[in-house]
Amino acid sequence: GDLTYTNTLEHLNILDYDYYFRLMEDISRQDAGAALLLLDEVLQKGFEGDHFLEGLAAFIRDLLVCKDQQVIRLLEVSDNLKVRYEQVSRETDTALLVSALSLLNEAAIQYRTARNKRLQVEMCLIRLSYLNQAVQLISDENTGAVSKKKVTDPLARSQQLRPPLPRAMLLMEEMAQAPVSP
Repeated sequence: GDLTYTNTLEHLNILDYDYYFRLMEDISRQDAGAALLLLDEVLQKGFEGDHFLEGLAAFIRDLLVCKDQQVIRLLEVSDNLKVRYEQVSRETDTALLVSALSLLNEAAIQYRTARNKRLQVEMCLIRLSYLNQAVQLISDENTGAVSKKKVTDPLARSQQLRPPLPRAMLLMEEMAQAPVSP
């Protein structure tokens, strides 16, 4: 048969970088629905949630690497892909990337013990989608310390905020965090 990039990905069961680039677009638009649909597409291809979380964490790490020209040589991708990484990295706030990595690390740890693993990944994607709205990292100019501050004033963010999470999403989050009785 014909040897194509798409056929190779399918036969080797590799999750393409394009999924992560699409997900970053969804996150930057605060479009949780599109992020969940993308996750469903990935899961339908037979990938596990933990594999997806690990890949997303590595992708975000690579975006952070692109923020510093001295460190960019650590990025182990083709030159064409490196250009795409650099472009997305310039468009994405460093504080968002650092917070996303922290959230992904927490989700990966919780994934191992979660009863509903898909829900665990979905909640992570929902949180990532609203990360710009929920948390703002503020650096103290004198000490260089970084702290988290909840954004309560809609004018504090330069981009337009989406409405709060629907009630069903909040209930899903509460269910995911509630202890399960035997």
